[in-house]
Amino acid sequence: MILGNVQSLRNKVDELQGNVRFQKNFRDCSVLAFTETWLTDCNQDNDLFIDGFGAPFRLDRKAEVTGKTQGGGIIEPSQPWTSSAPRTKERVGQ
Repeated sequence: MILGNVQSLRNKVDELQGNVRFQKNFRDCSVLAFTETWLTDCNQDNDLFIDGFGAPFRLDRKAEVTGKTQGGGIIEPSQPWTSSAPRTKERVGQ
């Protein structure tokens, strides 16, 4: 697993694609997990696919839930060969 605080994923997708293509530790990783993605409903999953990984599980910050309009969010693309555990989009606290 590779975990990172990306502080805006939109401008880092190309860099992540390069890391997966050219760095073995990224390519062979089961799960990539990123916090502080700063994504919104305007960002389509298709724009966030990482080559070799499945559809990303994401949980964006919702202003109506947290009262905050910026920051937050997580995304987790996983390799198709990993067994998936059930995931929920449940929020705990604010």
